[in-house]
Amino acid sequence: MSRIAIHRGGDRVGEMIDPTGDTWYLEGRFEAAATAAGADFVREASALDVHITFNDHGKAIRGMLKDAATGDIATILILSLANGVLLVRRMFEKTG
Repeated sequence: MSRIAIHRGGDRVGEMIDPTGDTWYLEGRFEAAATAAGADFVREASALDVHITFNDHGKAIRGMLKDAATGDIATILILSLANGVLLVRRMFEKTG
């Protein structure tokens, strides 16, 4: 079982379990951290409307993902949390 930690504002808010996706998007079951930050994240992310955040990234929640297995760290936009499934978009720095 693959798990990727999700962080927001310096706090670990939970984990995405067995994520699937492509270069830009990841989706997976979300397990919230048993903390106030985890509960706040669930409340805020559950209020997101994917139809809005997908088209207007300014309405999404910024966060970080940290994959302990690979050491990868990436900036993400949380697009939605619905029915226990988290959808995020990875952000990449422009170069050149």
